[in-house]
Amino acid sequence: MASTGAGKQWRLLIVDDHEQIRSSLQRTLSFEGYDVVTAGSGSRALDLLATAVFDLVLLDVNMPDIDGFSVLEKMREDTGLEAMPVIMVTGVVDSSSVLRGKKLRVSDYLIKPYRIADLLSRVERCLSVSLSFDDAAEPGENASPAGEASTLQGSDGQR
Repeated sequence: MASTGAGKQWRLLIVDDHEQIRSSLQRTLSFEGYDVVTAGSGSRALDLLATAVFDLVLLDVNMPDIDGFSVLEKMREDTGLEAMPVIMVTGVVDSSSVLRGKKLRVSDYLIKPYRIADLLSRVERCLSVSLSFDDAAEPGENASPAGEASTLQGSDGQR
């Protein structure tokens, strides 16, 4: 079971408007022991984020109703969600998107098509950073794991 070390299972939210991608990510991450919830739109993701607790969001950039950056902007405005790690999932990375993501404290990017090993390593890394910040926080304080966007990696794992 993918857990925090304290026996708690990590809970992930996958947001993508393509059913096949959501299903594939859900199967892969569930098999690895994560508790996975999916949303097919940005508005559904915001509804879920308002009513449930998640440890990490995998967020598609291009969606028809509300794009991933707009969802992330709303998350960063919410004190309960402002520090949540977010991996942006995209097929296209350009300098304006990277800059926008950096300003919104994206934890990482996953470039489509991606390898399963890349997906799992990014998820594990983001969650371990989140856990280390939680461990470092004083009791009753919320530590912020979100920081600068990481250096982009291609699907071959090269920086």
